[in-house]
Amino acid sequence: MAPHFSLALSRREFLGGMIGAVALNVLPGSAGGFGGVAETAHPFVAYQFPKDFLWGVATASYQIAGAWNVDGKGESIWDRFSHTMGMVKGADTGDVACDSYHCYKEDVAIAKKLDLKSHRFSISWPRIQADGTGKANPKGLDYYKRLTDELNAAKDPATGDVVSLGFATGAGR
Repeated sequence: MAPHFSLALSRREFLGGMIGAVALNVLPGSAGGFGGVAETAHPFVAYQFPKDFLWGVATASYQIAGAWNVDGKGESIWDRFSHTMGMVKGADTGDVACDSYHCYKEDVAIAKKLDLKSHRFSISWPRIQADGTGKANPKGLDYYKRLTDELNAAKDPATGDVVSLGFATGAGR
């Protein structure tokens, strides 16, 4: 009998389930939720990670933040590209994406529940400087401050986060 997949899951429920399913396949002594790790003659064993291996996540601002025109954020080159008819199949955009701009506390709580120890995230430059020049947008700076404060409050101080400036998120002028 084929498994039944419900479309009634939120993106967070789906993500948590998928991460759990992957973990079943890599943990020692697992039931192998998707068939287990195949036996091979190679010395590499898929479920062995160093004791100090740092599990984490990496995100890109355009792919998760949403809130594309909220709180003074300017247009990015990805906003311009995705809003141009014919450029993206189905006319999909990142206008809402995962809505992490509004749901970042829930996102951090999920990462903590999964015991993830690091987070690499990018900063959307148009959220900081709408036109790419001039004064910084206080609401954009505040969002990243709240995000980093939430990350710092949720993790072991011995671990770290990495910030990258979006290399292709500049103002779409």
